[in-house]
Amino acid sequence: GVKVPKSRIDFIAEAFRCYSTKYIKLYDGVQDLLDTLKAHGKKIYLLSNAQRVFTENELNMFGLDKYFDGVCISSDEECSKPDAHYYQTLFDRCGLKKEESIMIGNDYISDIGGAADFGIDSLYIHQSISPEIKGELRSQYTIMDGDVFKIKEYIVK
Repeated sequence: GVKVPKSRIDFIAEAFRCYSTKYIKLYDGVQDLLDTLKAHGKKIYLLSNAQRVFTENELNMFGLDKYFDGVCISSDEECSKPDAHYYQTLFDRCGLKKEESIMIGNDYISDIGGAADFGIDSLYIHQSISPEIKGELRSQYTIMDGDVFKIKEYIVK
């Protein structure tokens, strides 16, 4: 029966994230990739299965917010990847075209499977936090050693 203002809940969530996160850093090559994509006139969108209260702070902390032309965060949308409706939300909101888009992700189910079900190309990058691949990897492009620098070889032409 206790009523707590949203601002207090957000503060508690942010504090929890700070105290519960031992280690957070960008993968090597992320900033270089984003700079390169922008320099080549590419648009960048974030489709995240995260909580806004966590994600927004972390994007700001690393100065990444400036790179994104649009952001969809699952906690705002009440759905998440791999649901095709979530992908459609981003595409409708930002006026994206499937044939001009590629999903880059490190989860073979939510990122890559979702992209395949939605009908867009994808690039899978296997990283230390990636779940074990137990089924078909449905990506058009694959980087199994986690090297973010290699993404440019596929995307920037």
